[in-house]
Amino acid sequence: MPDVVVVKVTSDGTSAVTKYSDSLTGFLEYIRFDTQATTPFDATPEFSITGETSGINLWVENNVNIAADTIRAPRYPLHDQVGVAVTYDGTRPIYARIPICQERIKITVTNGGAAGNYGTFYIAYEPS
Repeated sequence: MPDVVVVKVTSDGTSAVTKYSDSLTGFLEYIRFDTQATTPFDATPEFSITGETSGINLWVENNVNIAADTIRAPRYPLHDQVGVAVTYDGTRPIYARIPICQERIKITVTNGGAAGNYGTFYIAYEPS
């Protein structure tokens, strides 16, 4: 069963904000954005969610439709020792969960709207 870290993100008046999770170690399962805020972000915010030190992209999306809860389960494509993509049959790539190694998750929201607009991110990961 995955652990879940909750990060509430509130815009700062410039319609942007950056927040961090606690330090995590394990495999990312999914990130869920909860739209149940009483003062939610403006209609189409932009999310840039990365590993703080690794810089690995976990969820980078513009104009996110926040009319309903949004869930992303990012994976990365596997490669062999010389960098060639590993596939099932030469055409379909194989993907794996993204490892997180003692780093915080950096959540940046732009186009979030006025100061005090907010949303909540739930980061589910399998600890290791």
